[in-house]
Amino acid sequence: MAQCSAVAARWRGFLLGAVVLGCSSPESRTGTRAPGSDLAGPEASEPGPASAAGTMHPSRGPSAAETVCRFPLAADRESSAGWPVLGGGPSGPWLVSVRVLGRVSGEIVLARRDDAPAMWARVQRGESRVEGWIRPDSLRLSPTRAIALSDTGYLVGNARLVFTAVEGEAVGIAVPPPDTLRGGELRATVPCAWLTADDHPVLSVDLDVTRPSSERVLRRGVPIEFRATADAKPSSTLAFTDLAVAGILQPGAKRTRVVYRDHVAGLAFVGWVDNEALGEPFVGGLGLLGTGREVDGDFPHHAACAQPVDLVAELDGRRWQLGRLGAAERLQADAPDVTLASIRTDWLRPTEGARLRLAAQRDAGCRP
Repeated sequence: MAQCSAVAARWRGFLLGAVVLGCSSPESRTGTRAPGSDLAGPEASEPGPASAAGTMHPSRGPSAAETVCRFPLAADRESSAGWPVLGGGPSGPWLVSVRVLGRVSGEIVLARRDDAPAMWARVQRGESRVEGWIRPDSLRLSPTRAIALSDTGYLVGNARLVFTAVEGEAVGIAVPPPDTLRGGELRATVPCAWLTADDHPVLSVDLDVTRPSSERVLRRGVPIEFRATADAKPSSTLAFTDLAVAGILQPGAKRTRVVYRDHVAGLAFVGWVDNEALGEPFVGGLGLLGTGREVDGDFPHHAACAQPVDLVAELDGRRWQLGRLGAAERLQADAPDVTLASIRTDWLRPTEGARLRLAAQRDAGCRP
C-alpha cells in the first residue's frame, strides 16, 4: 500500500498524461510520461481509454502535419461555439458536453486524419481545463462574411457545421438543413479564415442586399420556392408551420425578391418567390425565442474542492481522463460524498450513458 501511495502521489497533478490509478500493471510502475502530454497545444495527448486494470493509456491529439485550421478561443472575447461534445478519439466514444459560451480560452483545431476532417478542442475556464476530439455534428462556428451555400442560401450567423472534406488549405462545410427546408443542399468550400469561434454579430455580416422596404408574412403550410433570378429554376424550397417574415427587396408583377433570415440556424435565403407566397404586411419586430433553464434534477448536492482535481469520464466499463478541475470549481453531484459521486458543472455535462467522476484524491479538500 505504501508503494501504491508513493506512485500515485508522484503522478498526481499531471493532466492527460499517463495517470496512474492503480499499481497492478507494469505501466503504472514505470513512471514514464508520454511525449507531448504537457498540453502546450494540439500535440498534447488526447484522452486515452483505460485498460481493465484502470491504467490510462495516453494517445496524441493532432500533429502539426495533420493540422489544417486553428480557431482560437480568446479569454477576452465571447465565444459562441455552443456545447461541443468531446470524446476519446476522432470517432468517439463521446463522453462530455462542454459549454463554450462565455469567456474561455484555448483553441479548436481542424485536422486531417486518414484524409478525412477531424476536430479537436482544448478549452480552459479559470484554472479548469478539458480537451478531446469533437463529435462532428456538435460544433457551432460563425462566418466572418456571408458564405454562399447555394444559389439562394447563405451562412450569415452562428451555425452548427459539419466539415465534409479538406482540400489543401480550404475546407468543405455543410450546414444541417433546418426543418423548414424542403429541398436544396447547403454546402460550400471555404478558406479557414472565413470561419471563427468568436461571437460574430449576425447582423454585421453583409449580404450585399438593399435594406428591405417593408416586411411581409410568408404563407404557412405551402412550399415556397426561392429562385436566384425571377426566371430561374427553384434553388431552395421552404415551408413554414410557424410565423415567418420576409423582407421585401424588389417587387415584381409575378414574383418578388425577398430576404428571409433564420436566426436560430444562422442562415439567410435571398431570392425571388411567387407573389402568392406572400401574406399580409408585418408590422413590429420578432422577439428572441426563450429557452428553458436546466434544473438540478439528479444532481442535488453541491460542493467544491480546495485543490485542483483530475476529471475522469466512465462509459461501458472504460475510463478516460479528460482534464482537471481547478480549485473552487462549483460541482453538482448525485451523492453527498463528491469524491464517490457522479458530477457535472455549469459548463460540463456527461453524455447519455457516461459519468463524470473525480479521480480519487481524498486530500483535495472537497466539501459541500
